Amino acid sequence: MAGSSLTCKVLVFFLYTVAVPSGKQYDPYWSMAGNITNVVFNATGVVYITLDNRTQISMTSGVNGSMADYYHRATLDPDGVFRQYRYPKKVSNLNSQAWTVVDFKPPNICEAQLTNDGSGICGFNSYCMFNGTNNQSICKCLEQYSFIDEERQYKGCKPDFEPQSCDLDEAAAKMQFKLIAMSHVDWPLADYEQYSPITKDQCQQLCLTDCFCAVAVFHDQDNTCWKKMPLSNGNMGDHVERTLFIKVRKNNSTQPELVGSNKWKKDKKYWIIGSSLFLGSSVLVNVLLLSVILFGTHCTITIKETPISAVIKQYRIALESLHLY
Repeated sequence: MAGSSLTCKVLVFFLYTVAVPSGKQYDPYWSMAGNITNVVFNATGVVYITLDNRTQISMTSGVNGSMADYYHRATLDPDGVFRQYRYPKKVSNLNSQAWTVVDFKPPNICEAQLTNDGSGICGFNSYCMFNGTNNQSICKCLEQYSFIDEERQYKGCKPDFEPQSCDLDEAAAKMQFKLIAMSHVDWPLADYEQYSPITKDQCQQLCLTDCFCAVAVFHDQDNTCWKKMPLSNGNMGDHVERTLFIKVRKNNSTQPELVGSNKWKKDKKYWIIGSSLFLGSSVLVNVLLLSVILFGTHCTITIKETPISAVIKQYRIALESLHLY
């Protein structure tokens, strides 16, 4: 999620997430229908909308408290929730000196949006967790993942290890990666492959050996398996009946391991290099051998011709002395 906006239109009042920096509006995650004319925060601390027929519909409910005793404010908070707060004007003790939530919309933002575009309420590869005790929602990363930017968590999470290379064969993938089980979390609409019926073990193996798969989600009731990447619309809750398997590197290293990767390709490469060296060496040996043979032949001919040349030279000198040459 890049941000949230509060908009009042003629026919509907709604909250929606927007993309940064384009400002594209995603599907609303909370709305109130009707011919709306105004949004009012009156002197009694009540927030309501008015329709064109003068009907008033409260946006928030609960015990607001007298304006004489409390300060009131209503804000669209960074997590996308519209909350109304109150603060005591007279404080009897320091423990009660704080802004407290009167009401908020939507009731559980983690379950409020399911969108085909964008990452959902939280960023990609993260999930939304709602705390019913303080009525707050937070975004969390998977194990061995961390936020790309802690100050802008809507940017999502990244793995803290070197992702799986598609050059790994199945044996190397199983040697270097493992799956961590987790329950009650799901990322609807983020799957790129589905298998059914299938066993849980088969589901794990299919993700472990697939370089594109970051998480596999398994549903026990109908033996369905989903491969997912990237992860969007993440939500955690006790009502989520899913078992997921997060793929991480065994040694939690940020550097890729080359040992054992695609043995056939490496053996083939070494075979080609070795063959080239062998053939190159053979050619060199043959050239040297041929040179030796030619040089030896030349020396033999020269050695054999040397005595005859000397005889001819002496015969020519004798004829010149006799003036017969």
